[in-house]
Order: sequence, then C-alpha cells, then structure tokens
Amino acid sequence: MDLSFVIVTGLLSKEKMLSTLTSFYSNHPTSSVLCDLSNATWCNMPDEHIFNTMARAHKHAKVRKGCKTAVVVRNNHNFETTEKFVAAASAVGYGPEIQIFREISTASAWLEIPQLQKIA
Repeated sequence: MDLSFVIVTGLLSKEKMLSTLTSFYSNHPTSSVLCDLSNATWCNMPDEHIFNTMARAHKHAKVRKGCKTAVVVRNNHNFETTEKFVAAASAVGYGPEIQIFREISTASAWLEIPQLQKIA
C-alpha cells in the first residue's frame, strides 16, 4: 500500500512541522498519509504562522494533489489548531485532501486501509 504512517509526540511547532514536511517531500511521498498526533500537543501559534507554514509547504505538496492525509488528534486544542491548518491548506490550494479524526479506526476507514481498521 502507498501509505506513510507518521507518529508525532511532544510539542508541535511550525518549525517542527516544516522540517517534517520538507523531509517527507524530499523522499518519496506516498499518496496516503496517516498522521497520529494523539501524543502530541500543538504549541500556541498565531494564525499568521499557521497560514505561512501552509503557504511554504504548498510548493512541495502539489506532487500529492488528489491524495489523502488523515490526522488523528485526541483533545480539543489539537483539533482546533489542526482545523486552522486544514483551512489554511485549503486557502492556498495545498494539494492533498486533509481530514481530522479522533480515532485511528475512522481515519483508516477514510483512507481505505482495511488491515489497520482491524488492528485499531
């Protein structure tokens, strides 16, 4: 399956996100990404930092146009911050479709990963 499974822990910042995206796109980006932020926390970022991050990532993301990224979060703060990233991605025409989920099983179903649905 053409899938990357990314598990992120600790404090998430715009620098960490840009570094991760740069690394992902410099290798062989997959068409599906499952990003588990269950054990991570977004630092407080002004909205302009979120928009600037997605604008910078946009130039790389066009290779994944029409692909899917599922992001799993557990708490409201992470959900709200991730929603801002999704809105910024949409505003700049980011490329892949991004959806936010509370459970890996529902994210897996959306990505159509049957093996992971059974495990999660």
